[in-house]
Amino acid sequence: MTEPTPAFVADLLRRSPRWWGPIRLPDSDGVVEIALAAQEWTLGRVLPEQCDLVITYDPATGAWHIPRL
Repeated sequence: MTEPTPAFVADLLRRSPRWWGPIRLPDSDGVVEIALAAQEWTLGRVLPEQCDLVITYDPATGAWHIPRL
């Protein structure tokens, strides 16, 4: 898995300074999804039921993708 580009991280942080959420198991083609909630998190807090954004990592291209809103 490659690191996201600085532009990708900047785009994500422009949307919210705080993100957290579960990493989903890769699907059959290896694409990894990370569901993110834009809210503050503290240890022991339950993962969010509703996520604000789902980013993906495609191992075939080595690229991270963020949906355009």
